[in-house]
Amino acid sequence: MVVTTKEIDWTAVVQAHHDRLAGLAFVIVGDRQDAADAVQTAFEKAYRARGKFDARRPIEGWLIRITCNEAKSLVRRRRSVVSRSLTGLEASRSTTDRIDDRLLVEMALATLDAKHRATVGLYYLYGYGVDEVAQILHVPRGTVASRLHYARLTLERLLDSQREGDSQ
Repeated sequence: MVVTTKEIDWTAVVQAHHDRLAGLAFVIVGDRQDAADAVQTAFEKAYRARGKFDARRPIEGWLIRITCNEAKSLVRRRRSVVSRSLTGLEASRSTTDRIDDRLLVEMALATLDAKHRATVGLYYLYGYGVDEVAQILHVPRGTVASRLHYARLTLERLLDSQREGDSQ
């Protein structure tokens, strides 16, 4: 049986995907309110474009792409760079060390542009593979690999210089 978009329970879709999309948007925009705005707009756009959605495919990828695009647009429109937050920093060290590391990572992520933050977020935080990230962002696989490489180099350089500054 083929499911049509008329049969999709949009309330259930929002409930099932809201938190994950909000987390992704937050990685990109760095502000909870801006992330909430991006997700709300993404759901509105998805609902308005529901006739274009191929209901035989998973809806999550479609929603992620719309949310990423909306969050990146929001960053471009507002031209504000705010601290980024990561969750789930796991370590067996003291709480102070974990907080220090988290702040370093947040500061380093804040220096990346929105397209690199989106790529890093999808790959490292949400665990999508390079091919999946490429599909979600509608870019070639090589572009994803390049963005990840650039982001890693940038983050490594910034984190190393920060740690060197702290040890002096």
